[in-house]
Amino acid sequence: MDNYRLVPWFMKAAVLKEKFKDLKRIPNPVNSYPEANRADGLIDLCEENFLSHFKMVEVGTAIGSSARIFSEYCASVITIDNFEYLPDTVIDTKRTIEELPNVFLLVGDSRKIVNRFMVNSIDAVYIDARHGYEDCKIDLALWGPKVKLTGVICGHDYNKLDWPGVIQAVHEYAGDKFTLKTYQDTSWVLRRKW
Repeated sequence: MDNYRLVPWFMKAAVLKEKFKDLKRIPNPVNSYPEANRADGLIDLCEENFLSHFKMVEVGTAIGSSARIFSEYCASVITIDNFEYLPDTVIDTKRTIEELPNVFLLVGDSRKIVNRFMVNSIDAVYIDARHGYEDCKIDLALWGPKVKLTGVICGHDYNKLDWPGVIQAVHEYAGDKFTLKTYQDTSWVLRRKW
């Protein structure tokens, strides 16, 4: 059993940050922002927004690093990728996911797989697939309605240097209906305003 499961809840983030210190700087050839793939930013996002009963979907798996972190905070994680951009990582990603009993990998196009989910059926979605404006806008339009009204819509690459289209799509989707918070790893969260 991992030691972090024995610590008080208020110390979980610190212990997980130590556990995932090897993920602090995940190599990423498509992002020039040096903090873009820090595990501690994603851990902060999970600490502030996810509950242990959450059922979530991650759109864009890549090497499975985010799924490892999500698995510590959510009851179940479905992670989806077609591996179009990282075809050599499929086998390693499958191995990583197989070690996580509450994470399930679906290989395929997330824009087709989305139809398997009912409206208001998941607690959170983390969008980290294609990073252009149109692609992010489509992902938000398709996956946003699948999230419960009390859930969170979140994603990665809120980075004006490399991905200004992500920022534009997030702001357009949020409008005046959601509050936006960003994190040091370029993750972002939208929560419905009440």
